[in-house]
Amino acid sequence: MKVKEWLKRYERVPVTAAADWTLEQAANALLDRPGVRDLFLIDDQGRLIGHVSLRRIAQLLLAEHLPFPSRRQLMERIACGPVQELMDPHVTAASLEEEVDDVLHRLIEQGLEDLPVVDASRRLVGVVNLSTVLRALRPSASGPLPDIGANN
Repeated sequence: MKVKEWLKRYERVPVTAAADWTLEQAANALLDRPGVRDLFLIDDQGRLIGHVSLRRIAQLLLAEHLPFPSRRQLMERIACGPVQELMDPHVTAASLEEEVDDVLHRLIEQGLEDLPVVDASRRLVGVVNLSTVLRALRPSASGPLPDIGANN
């Protein structure tokens, strides 16, 4: 099954932010959506430019509450500018024409929970979520695992 078909069946809208958002705005965008752990940064054309995880944001926001925060943690928190400074610009993404089983392999191999999906212009069009894939592949009481391979 192609990713574009998967997204029609299991639509999941990615949480996005502009590169100039503050750390607090980014944290609120994630915390307002329970279960979401990834924030994707897009430019004014909707193109994917980076990624920030909830874990990374939490490390900075909670640094001052740790019993022994490192100097680095405190300095990053103090010097924190726009969320673009925190993002990973080397975010991996899936294409609409990619096979879902290949995306599943990447999710597992790279330890990801969400893999953004981009079109040919690198505009963010969706996300494939590991939990959603696992729920879709969970065996039912009435039969074998569904097939998400190329022949679907």
